[in-house]
Amino acid sequence: MMLTFLSSSLYLALLCTPNFASASPHNKVQGPTIKWHSCNEDYSFPSDFQCTELEVPVDWKYPKGPKIRLFMNKAPAINLEERIGSLVLNPGGPGGAGSTFLANFAYNNVSGSSVYLREYFDLIGPDPRGTGLSAPIKCDPGLWNQRVSKQPRTEAAFDSMVAHWRELGLDCMKRTGASFNYSDTISAAHDLEAIRLALGEGGLNYLGFSYGTQLGSQYAEIFPSNIRSMVLDGATDHSFKKTSFPAVEVKDYEIVLDHFVEWASTNENSVLKGLNVSAMVDDVFAKAEEAPIPAPGCKQDSSSSSPCRPNVSGEEMKTITQEYILQQSTWGLLAEGVKEAHQGNATLLSKPWYTASSSTDFSQSAISCQDWMWNSSWAEWTNRQDLLRSVSPRLQGVSEVTAAQAVCLGWPSPVVNPEKPLNVTGVSTNILVVNALFDPETPYEMAVNLQTEIEGSVLLTRRGDGHTSYGLHGDTQRAIDNYLVNLTLPGVGTIYDT
Repeated sequence: MMLTFLSSSLYLALLCTPNFASASPHNKVQGPTIKWHSCNEDYSFPSDFQCTELEVPVDWKYPKGPKIRLFMNKAPAINLEERIGSLVLNPGGPGGAGSTFLANFAYNNVSGSSVYLREYFDLIGPDPRGTGLSAPIKCDPGLWNQRVSKQPRTEAAFDSMVAHWRELGLDCMKRTGASFNYSDTISAAHDLEAIRLALGEGGLNYLGFSYGTQLGSQYAEIFPSNIRSMVLDGATDHSFKKTSFPAVEVKDYEIVLDHFVEWASTNENSVLKGLNVSAMVDDVFAKAEEAPIPAPGCKQDSSSSSPCRPNVSGEEMKTITQEYILQQSTWGLLAEGVKEAHQGNATLLSKPWYTASSSTDFSQSAISCQDWMWNSSWAEWTNRQDLLRSVSPRLQGVSEVTAAQAVCLGWPSPVVNPEKPLNVTGVSTNILVVNALFDPETPYEMAVNLQTEIEGSVLLTRRGDGHTSYGLHGDTQRAIDNYLVNLTLPGVGTIYDT
């Protein structure tokens, strides 16, 4: 372990007491300090990156109990003389590993950090508990590869689906160990506070994307006085219920899919320019529903860097299509995928084939199933699906949230962080919430709602499509940078086109 503890039991006990959350902004409480070191070459991080681990309790209610280690890496600030401090990143997911995200974010001039931001901050990429190299969720990949529909049309199929995910979840519990039932975002928020203290720099600087906004906002509710700056880009609002969440999500997915169809029909960079893309999308969806379309370019073993399924069902095709439309930068690839699938080759639209015992998808299920109360009877399920199909004629209710709900019906972990409105008050800074008008993954309604739940926060809007906004390197990124570096907020009601 690369840490020095100054009285770890006292530190952990203090961190769990309610009064500790009221520490003043920039409070430098003595505790464990991080010692950074060169990263293991096996990780393939950039040469200037440094790595470390931080020990935290499995269960924050019992700080002297069993421990896990949180892995994190660092991209040092470019300008040491002007360095402000550390900026902690979270890529969302849930289940995304911050360390691998940072390896791309720090040096990607197309979709990553600005050079301006790197001037002033060490960028920190922790792997949240249950993800990456931080006690990851482990499962049998063979069970995950079994094709079980998450859109059951009969009660028997519904019961079979629930039984499958319970069997799979119990397998993951056995393989993962004691930390399996402590993958929730509240536990991760306490981990984030432990990281802040171990950095020893005072108030937290935080940039969270997608589900990382839930981690940030729940941290702010627990530790409102310990923040210097916080940006929540692509807002997840934890108050949305099991019907309202998928309804707003799939509705926006349907809108953005229509935007893609228009783009693919008219844009010079689309291989489908001049064609009836609307009819082609409907046709490939219908064909895949009748019988899975072959994906001959896919391999189902570790000889491929991205193993994928040998064929693609209609449900799977709709799911992967949604992943492509999240960012306009991948619309061209989706156009190629639609063209090839229309010709009988669905390789580009195939879902992953699992070969390892850990995966972002495994971690995502463990986290979301402890964060949301998604239990349903068959009657409630089928009524909700009828509603979702009515607002998404192409996608027919298929979305990431409905898939998560299906998994969680059988997941064995207790729900310890159920959805509820946040009440973030007494914050030591003004938090910046950012969202695109047409973000299908975190719909704009969520950002508007989240802003009202965080006292003193400001909502910055990007007029456009796509999930999150910072990586587009436009006016929105510059406004975020200005806030993180100078604590200068954009005006209320600000809308940017880039």
